[in-house]
Amino acid sequence: MRKNRVINVLKLGFLYLSTVIGAGFATGREIRVYFTDYGVLGYVGLGISTILLILAGCAILKIVHDYEVKSVSEFNERIGGFYLGKVLDFVVSSFSYCLYVIVLAGLADILKSNYGIEKILTVLTVTVISIMVHILGFNALAHICSWSAVLIALMVLFVSLSTIKPADSFEQTISIPMSLLSSVLYVGYNILMAVSVMSRALPLMDGKAGLVIGSLIGSIAVMACALVVNISLHMSYGKIKYSDMPLLTLVELYMGKWGYILFLVMLVLTMSTSAISGLSSVLHIAGGKMGLVLVALSIPLSFIGFGTLMDIAYPVYGAFGIMVLFILVLSVGMNYNKARDDQCDRQKNRYKLRTTKKKKHAAKARSYNISHTGRCNSDSNVCHRCI
Repeated sequence: MRKNRVINVLKLGFLYLSTVIGAGFATGREIRVYFTDYGVLGYVGLGISTILLILAGCAILKIVHDYEVKSVSEFNERIGGFYLGKVLDFVVSSFSYCLYVIVLAGLADILKSNYGIEKILTVLTVTVISIMVHILGFNALAHICSWSAVLIALMVLFVSLSTIKPADSFEQTISIPMSLLSSVLYVGYNILMAVSVMSRALPLMDGKAGLVIGSLIGSIAVMACALVVNISLHMSYGKIKYSDMPLLTLVELYMGKWGYILFLVMLVLTMSTSAISGLSSVLHIAGGKMGLVLVALSIPLSFIGFGTLMDIAYPVYGAFGIMVLFILVLSVGMNYNKARDDQCDRQKNRYKLRTTKKKKHAAKARSYNISHTGRCNSDSNVCHRCI
């Protein structure tokens, strides 16, 4: 029993790790844009991000544990109420879908340019695998994402440590307000991804101590990798400041052919894991028919260039993530929870009342073989709402 508890805690931590380590992280792009570009202040931003990720992870898992949350929609309703919960559902699912399409397009491009594999074959293969993992359930998703995240983190550390060289340039921008905002935005969009995955992690939880330890493991592992990557990029900033894949640039400079092969393996594994996690979250929230429409739509979308979309989408969703972080902080207070629950109940009752009235009106109109048009008058058949 104790062994299973330890494994579940590790899975919880590694699953949290997998929600943050994505393609942007593995290529070094995220770290450069949100931290390295700000020079020494980037390290301050990393510290702030670490604290916020720990707090956010603990808050998410605490709510899931205390209220036995089993789905993303249930979690969003729990923290935001009935109507705001619907908005959060849309934000989380749209971000997961956007991330899935971006990763799918990037993965198809990489395999096409390096191995000659046709894009349509890559897209269909990853889509089928993602759907199969979703059908197998959350335990299969957690197992794949958590242990692959460990392997990815180790490869990121190895590549970063191998490319740390004596500093040759320190031309980074120094802006305290922007560096602080950048670190918060980084945490913001990662919280949205964490909500989409960690809100279903109830089967892995064994007490409050386990969820706190799991959150600490995931957050510290993420920031340890980010710190090493940032040091590597900082030391060679003059060579990578305009690069879309700064770690790849350093690998080509310092590690040669085998380093390049290792980097490609790491990147393909990272993108595949992100795609599986993203599509699973979309299907979980959207449901059957809508999910199938989105899957079909993602195939043609993946052939469009999405390089700049990453730079646009991440900050926008990061702003929504800051709102979710604020709500999570409020959610730890009992007074807020009680007030929000009362508000949610009132909103549900009003929604049910409106829905019931509409159904009764439609039924009565059908029974008289008339319809409500809003233009009924005394000279024509009228429905009961127009009398």
